[in-house]
Amino acid sequence: DIRGAEQDYKKLEKELDKKIKRTPTDHPGYNEYQYHLDPIEHDPWQLTSFLTTLYDDYTRSEVQSKLKETLKKQYKLTTWVEVQ
Repeated sequence: DIRGAEQDYKKLEKELDKKIKRTPTDHPGYNEYQYHLDPIEHDPWQLTSFLTTLYDDYTRSEVQSKLKETLKKQYKLTTWVEVQ
């Protein structure tokens, strides 16, 4: 299910974006939060080509673990504390 997998990947990206926006709530007590972010987006045609290459004909449920694995490789979220 090409469209379903695309929707699922968008959902994973939105969850990542929400996690970033929750940083001050999840890590309170700092005067300042700095972000160095690239856009959270993907090319749906590339995602479809990638999944089709791996699975040929696939179902939405069949690719869930690969979508999560791909998201982790595409985006890296790192936090650190800097005391001045």
